[in-house]
Amino acid sequence: MRYIVTGGAGFIGSNLAERLTRDDHEVVIIDDLSSGRHENIENLISHPRVTFIKGSVTDLALLTDASAGAAGIFHLAAIASVPRSVEKPLETNEVNVAGTLNVLWAAKECGVPAVVAASTSAIYGDDPASPKHETMAPTPLSPPMRSQNSRASTMERSSLTSTAFGRPSSATSTSLVPGRTRTPSMQR
Repeated sequence: MRYIVTGGAGFIGSNLAERLTRDDHEVVIIDDLSSGRHENIENLISHPRVTFIKGSVTDLALLTDASAGAAGIFHLAAIASVPRSVEKPLETNEVNVAGTLNVLWAAKECGVPAVVAASTSAIYGDDPASPKHETMAPTPLSPPMRSQNSRASTMERSSLTSTAFGRPSSATSTSLVPGRTRTPSMQR
């Protein structure tokens, strides 16, 4: 099967792409390398079942071209940095909100059967409760994160895909995922 991984050069995306490749799937990694690292996918790029496209989820034509024939899309591309979201709220909105809608639209247009979209545990802000859980109220630290990178926003778009576009989709939120390519700068 063929899968698309947006944000595939990031920490989680590169590990997912590696796993999909190990499981004998064809993988298309889409990443603009704004926060993802080329080093994370160096071991994959030469693999015959892996294609790397340097590009952004803000490019609907690129997503539509890449998604044709895919069995699923794992949407991990985002501006997840709270400081960056405050410094660049318009860019954050374009990537996180419009980019997510682009991924969902490309899936619809190409007949991709399923989409899994990632959110972030940053939506829970500085709530001291641990572990975080989905019944907690979102309390993001930055205004852009409140409206543009929230789990609720991602969930709404996933729901839109399921109901309006007739495509199964789901959203997941991650927190402190361990792994070999995690960098200190990934801490909040």
